[in-house]
Amino acid sequence: MLTSLRSKAVIISVSCLATSTLISLLYDVLRRSKIYSADLEKEKKGKRIPYLTSFLKLDLQNLRKALREGGEVVWLLCFHKTVGEALRETGGIFAFSSPAGKPFVIVNNEDILKDILVHHVARYKKQHANGILELFRKTTLPNSQSPAWRPVHKLASRMCFHSVEKEQKLLSLVDELCVMIKKEEDNRKVNLSALLTDWYWKVTLFLVLGEVPQGFPDAYRDAWLACIDRLSSPLINSFFFYKFIPTPANLWYRYTTWKFRKMMMKKMDDDNKCDWSVVHMMLQDKELNLETSEDRLEVAMEFLFTGTTSVTSTISWLMWHLSDNIKLQDKVAQECIGYQANSTEESFVRDLNKLQLLEVCLKETLRMYSPIHIGRMCKHDDVAGGYSIPQGADIMTNMWWVHRNEDNWKDPNKFDPNRFLDSSGNIVKPDHYYPFSMGLRGCPGQAVAFYISKLVVIRLLSSFRFSSQSQQEPLFKPSLMLPNTPAEMNLAVAPRGDEGKWSRKISS
Repeated sequence: MLTSLRSKAVIISVSCLATSTLISLLYDVLRRSKIYSADLEKEKKGKRIPYLTSFLKLDLQNLRKALREGGEVVWLLCFHKTVGEALRETGGIFAFSSPAGKPFVIVNNEDILKDILVHHVARYKKQHANGILELFRKTTLPNSQSPAWRPVHKLASRMCFHSVEKEQKLLSLVDELCVMIKKEEDNRKVNLSALLTDWYWKVTLFLVLGEVPQGFPDAYRDAWLACIDRLSSPLINSFFFYKFIPTPANLWYRYTTWKFRKMMMKKMDDDNKCDWSVVHMMLQDKELNLETSEDRLEVAMEFLFTGTTSVTSTISWLMWHLSDNIKLQDKVAQECIGYQANSTEESFVRDLNKLQLLEVCLKETLRMYSPIHIGRMCKHDDVAGGYSIPQGADIMTNMWWVHRNEDNWKDPNKFDPNRFLDSSGNIVKPDHYYPFSMGLRGCPGQAVAFYISKLVVIRLLSSFRFSSQSQQEPLFKPSLMLPNTPAEMNLAVAPRGDEGKWSRKISS
């Protein structure tokens, strides 16, 4: 009897899922028949965008082989390189369509990107994966109905101001990371990317709330990872209605996001007097026009969404390249150790820009592994860089395809910090460099990312010596949203010894 009921329940569930999927597909076809009636292959105002089926340079057979033999992470690396080659063949832009007819446009041509992100910014909407991100945070504040990005950018510009109390607490958090690494010394290796990710939830919460409440890091992690999983789903990206289908992954995302947002809402009116925290600044600055806790919640959630992977991914890749070049690592370590020795509590953060070698190493890491995925939805037919962009098209790019373009960079796959130094040894910004996107809607947290990254690297290199265990570059996580995130990064680790005697003593 019980077995029969279970069988019927399974049949009903599968039938409902299949029916919902079919309905979503039909809905998408009907919904998009009008919106996407403008065919990408018809020249309306500008040039025709090269269509995916019009060239064979993607070498789909090799991509299938990579997926079959190496799994998703190998396939993604192959896809990265293959798309880069295809963009070179097509002048930096090509298009393809989903089964429901939705057009996608992939771009790395800088003139086209500048039109989309700077000159014609009002014609495009910052939207990812058919709006699935709106469950985590909303782009429009619910009460004031103004864009959330404006207060986010204003607040981000204030987050690096000098505060001895803030810096002491931040350095205590960094020392917690060092303790985690020290516990792995017996194994003589550490998965640095995993440790950084597990640890950094606390840092982002600290900057937003001014504290790390019990239970918040786990809830934050669950909601964020579920969000990234849905953002990377081909079905979510292709079919508007699919996000409403009650699949286990969709239900988990909705539950974890609801739970974490409910926890965060309780903190939106709690001013803990930490003048560096986002919550305190929102409560105190009336010019931000964040009068309700609902509006403040969306701003806080935007910081929590964007403020994680850019730092952990950048530090991970920097440490891998330094581990692969011990001579360079020791030079950077000596710069960090000397800086600590000659710094006071007042000057330690204020003078971080004096770490010139560390600065150019971070810049080169961001060139090679920019964490920013750019997604826009075209609200009205447009011409960008001379090409016709139809209404409703999803525009996608990753700065990998810009920063590793052989037409603009010499040896683009080589880690070379000297690219950012002129003949006199001064730091310069090269052309074709956009690690945090471009235009008003670019990532607002670049100053914070540099600030935190430097604090962490100073502590790590003053305390430990790292070395790579393989000459092969670590693989990437299989994520369309965060394609430059390392899947695993195992580094050999040893105490630096007397050279790091100026750093704070780390005890386990």
